[in-house]
Amino acid sequence: MSRSDIDREACAWIAQLDGARPTTADIEAFREWVNRSPRHRAAIERLSELWGELNVLTELAVPQPRACQERWRPWPVLLVALASLAVVATALIPFFDKIQPAPPVLYATSVGEQRGVTLPDGSSVQLNTASQLRVAYSEKARELYLLEGEGYFEVAHDPGRPFIVWVDGRSVRAVGTAFSLRRDAGGLKLLVTEGIVELAEGSEQAKGRSSRGGRESVLGTVKQGQMVHLAEKLEAAESLSDGQMARELAWRQGMVSFAGEPLSLVIDEISRYTETRILIEDPALRNLRIGGYFRAGDTEAMLDTLSAGFPIEVERLDESTVLLRQRH
Repeated sequence: MSRSDIDREACAWIAQLDGARPTTADIEAFREWVNRSPRHRAAIERLSELWGELNVLTELAVPQPRACQERWRPWPVLLVALASLAVVATALIPFFDKIQPAPPVLYATSVGEQRGVTLPDGSSVQLNTASQLRVAYSEKARELYLLEGEGYFEVAHDPGRPFIVWVDGRSVRAVGTAFSLRRDAGGLKLLVTEGIVELAEGSEQAKGRSSRGGRESVLGTVKQGQMVHLAEKLEAAESLSDGQMARELAWRQGMVSFAGEPLSLVIDEISRYTETRILIEDPALRNLRIGGYFRAGDTEAMLDTLSAGFPIEVERLDESTVLLRQRH
């Protein structure tokens, strides 16, 4: 729907609500229309501000808002509408005060599972294995809490409501962008694939007040193609090649990719997708460099590849534990 169409609907609502005190049915219908889209709310606010600036007594020659000309063509009707605008606004204040944010929703994946979620504003999230995400949208902000794991976020453009993902008191703020975010024992890893995001730090008490300003300490911004790690402090941003970016996001296609990482890191990553415990017996084996693509969660195929392509012997201690030792 075009902006002019939305403005005409907004004018129609003001015409309908003008004069007498709105009924409960009117308020409920108006509430549904306003919350159907951020563009609806923006139209109401924009037109209300315009009319609020008109002085009926001294500015009778001021032309009508173009979007409303069809409905407000006769000057007497315009005068009545302007004169009663304060009454209408007063009647609607309790209604706006009673708008409650949507109840928080928790999305989760089990070990080895991935899940795509479409959010109420049109943004989308893809959750990786063993992840938990709480979504708490409100009238002023789109706040999410990554409690565990990893997610890839594609953010719908809405400058009026910042999109904020909280992780352990730190926040990632974005408008119309895309990024991946991972929380683990090593801290936070942020990779931006589109646009720019702002990384900030705040207390637990700052949660839920981030859209009101002054509660967070900005740590820096991360641009498209950059990745940062944040543990005790923020590391310098690293610019990634297309190949590096593809390996970092291979999990979105159900794969994990390595390009010469130590076996210890490979096992840590593979273990995210399986309940099987994989132990390394020989300390020297931990530094063996591994490369290749593996299907996430296909532990048996990964172990077979390690045994066939590297000097690694695989011993199954029991149904849930595997030991890796160096083959002599």
